[in-house]
Amino acid sequence: MRRLTTMISTGGALLGALLGAESTLWAAPGSGTFDDPVVVDAFPYVIADTTDGAPSDVVDSYSCSPGTDESGPERVFAFTLAAPAKVTAWVQGDDGSVDIDVHLLDTADVAGGVATACVARANVIAEAEMTAGEHFLVVDSFSGEAQAGPFVLHLEAIGDFWIERPLAEGVTWRARRFGDMNGSQIVHELLVDTLLPEVEIRAIASSGCQTVGTLGEAAGAVAGVNGGYFGSGCAPVSLLKASGSLLGTNGFDRGAFGLTTEMAPMVEVVASGQDWPAAHEAHGGGPTLVVAGVAYAGAAAWAVEGFTSGGFNGDNPRTFAGFDVDGVSHLGTVDGRRSNAAGMSLDELAAFVASAEIGLSEAVNLDGGGSTTMWIAGATPNGVVNYPSDDQNQEVATHPGSRANSGGFFVFAPEYNHPPRFQTEPVTEAAAGSPYSYDADAIDLDPGDVISYALLQAPAGMTIDGVTGEVSFAPTATSPPSATVTIEAADDRGAASDQTYTLSIEGGLGGGGGAGGMGGAEGGGGSGGATVGGLTGAEDSGCGCRVTKGGTTGLGALFGWVALLWLARRDRRNRRGA
Repeated sequence: MRRLTTMISTGGALLGALLGAESTLWAAPGSGTFDDPVVVDAFPYVIADTTDGAPSDVVDSYSCSPGTDESGPERVFAFTLAAPAKVTAWVQGDDGSVDIDVHLLDTADVAGGVATACVARANVIAEAEMTAGEHFLVVDSFSGEAQAGPFVLHLEAIGDFWIERPLAEGVTWRARRFGDMNGSQIVHELLVDTLLPEVEIRAIASSGCQTVGTLGEAAGAVAGVNGGYFGSGCAPVSLLKASGSLLGTNGFDRGAFGLTTEMAPMVEVVASGQDWPAAHEAHGGGPTLVVAGVAYAGAAAWAVEGFTSGGFNGDNPRTFAGFDVDGVSHLGTVDGRRSNAAGMSLDELAAFVASAEIGLSEAVNLDGGGSTTMWIAGATPNGVVNYPSDDQNQEVATHPGSRANSGGFFVFAPEYNHPPRFQTEPVTEAAAGSPYSYDADAIDLDPGDVISYALLQAPAGMTIDGVTGEVSFAPTATSPPSATVTIEAADDRGAASDQTYTLSIEGGLGGGGGAGGMGGAEGGGGSGGATVGGLTGAEDSGCGCRVTKGGTTGLGALFGWVALLWLARRDRRNRRGA
């Protein structure tokens, strides 16, 4: 089993350079009232909770929907954005007897039972562009206590910085809202390492006309994007090859993205009316955007594959496919036809995907415009994460407007088991003769997982409740003046995280450090008040963290998910160079 121990220096400069974003530590989770909200420590945030018996019941309505009765008990969450971002919050739980709603607030101001700073409210999913600083999210019971009940809250923020999230083994979702790149842009990417076992990209054809989400759900896929061009009745007019069967051919000599039976990605111009024998899965499109790392540009380049329309070659929503120098496949979307999402011309798209932002060595344009859709199972209530342009509104939280088409590329991979993530900041000072306690608390982004706690390293006499994480200790004069404590939070599917800190014991005169538990801690350094994914963290707490995930080790529970991908790519390069 490969293990990775990570330590944070106080300044965090080295890690900031590594991750391209600041890191976050733990904040006390809170009870869920306006005075003591549950503190959201990092994005993404997923937690199972309930409004039944919630400690807060002060809001009866919200300024963004004053006529809606929200007089039941509520659960209050607080989060801090380091930079402006589009925040998405959605809840699962309405089942007939339970009716809970979600609200985003700029501040916690409540006057006469009205939350006066509401910026978005919905039965299931609410979104709002929010500024840097502290904000609040309230899950409230509709129309009185009788409809209070359990829910699962999902919270995400996407701003003008890349966020990266593991979706499955070998599959990462990236997203960013560029503030000024040929206008504002909204970009999503799926990074899929098909060279790993059981990781596949399949081309799936529609039965008539079907949306990407409909196809993905029926197939049990992790994620997907739309494929090539189509005509009447959604019949493909581009190359379409699924599981080795040729279902459609190009009407012109045009570029296509495909994968061999071994799932090696390829980009090639496929002749009109012809098969692509090397490809087991493929969608055609065109034009080819990048060859050997060099971006094509100019009307003459696009005319080679028959793209001569100024309207088509200009700014539009786009879907692209390609691969980088490590052989990792990229499936991406660029929104368009809105004031906050300009879309890209072919020249702009080719330069963008070949740049360091995306880094493709080979790439092709797929069908775009109203067809451009990215779907991720469970990422939103309907799975759509971009804003398809067939919906004419600026941006709608329910992500409507997906166009039915001829098919798409869909990703299949083993499930990713998120390791538990510590939410609490450890108590680092004790005194001989005084009881010491610390209530360690962790969440799991897979809310069905059961978390248990254990001490891996601790001074003699320290105990922990395996269910609640409550640490108890009665230090004496014979206790050491300082001791290393390592707490493990493990889920019932084999993923684990460690929290390590140094406990100072005033009046402790004994020698030696912490007693070894299961191998002991692998270090315990300082931690800075830093951020990950735009979320601010706690001040210096003296903690380190090790994350172990079912025989592999990741950095996600402490640093966000950027480092997970970085390490995987480095390991791949090291293996190839060996």
